This record gives sequence, structure tokens and C-alpha cells, in this order.
Amino acid sequence: LGAKAIYWSRALSIPTDPSSQVKLTHALCPLLDSLNHSSNAPTYLECKNAEKDGASDTCLLVLRASKRIAPGSPVEINYGARSDGELLKCFGFVLGTNNPANFARVTLEGTPPMGTPSTSTPPTSTPPTESRSEGRIKGNRKEFRCYPGGVVPGHPSKSLWNLQDRN
Repeated sequence: LGAKAIYWSRALSIPTDPSSQVKLTHALCPLLDSLNHSSNAPTYLECKNAEKDGASDTCLLVLRASKRIAPGSPVEINYGARSDGELLKCFGFVLGTNNPANFARVTLEGTPPMGTPSTSTPPTSTPPTESRSEGRIKGNRKEFRCYPGGVVPGHPSKSLWNLQDRN
């Protein structure tokens, strides 16, 4: 149990191939794992080709800054787009209202699948676009992701409802 707790709270997603920053694996990285998370961290991890015994498949992990970090400012890394639930489970903290990865899943029962004309409105040549790219169909159920502020990322003109914390 202790080993799993260490792994899940300290492991980082790191690039594994010097030619591609897309191939990732999880690894424990002493010192790097002590850096705090920021969604806007100006840093990134890079896999540099490090030859070892003539083989060039060894990766040297380098932390780079995409902009200057002022003296006295903390060096932070981005743990990835994780909801507060994931951050709490894996790292023991939440960002709250400042977390762009938060969402809520809402299931509407008894509604026809998107694009299916309802009996109360005449069919149109264009299916409704209310959430065509934001929703997912499961049988006769629609699932939506509701983003903070009610705006779908990448689609500022397509807004969803804004969920309010009613506590």
C-alpha cells in the first residue's frame, strides 16, 4: 500500500523518446516530483538523446522554461489537465474554481438521440447543434460536459449552462 501511495502521488508523465515528445511513460523523478503544480507553468520536460555505450536510445530528462522565471519565483510544473477529483486522489490538493479541467457529467433521461427529430417539432434539414461536439450519445441518453463559466473550450460561441456551487 505504501509503495502504491508513493507511486501515485510522486510519479510524473515523462517523454520516453528523444524524437517524440508524445510518447510518455510514468517514472519517479527525484527533485522534479517536489515541484508544485500550476496550470500555467512556463516549464516543460524534454527528453534529450543521451548516448550510453554507443546506444542512442537513452533519454536524459531536462526541465526547460518557455519564458524567464523571475528570481525568487517558484519553479512549477504542470501535472496535466486533471480535475479536482483526480488532483485530490493523486496529489492531495484541489485548485477549486481556478481549475480549467473541472467538469460535471449530466445525464438527461428520456430524450431522443441528438439529430433525431422529436414529435413536437417539425424536422429540419440541419440537426440541432446545441451540444453535437460536446455531448456523447448512449442509447436514448445524452451525456454532456459542463465547463466552468459555461463555455466550451475552443468554442467560445458555444456556451453550455454554468453550474453554480449551491453550498
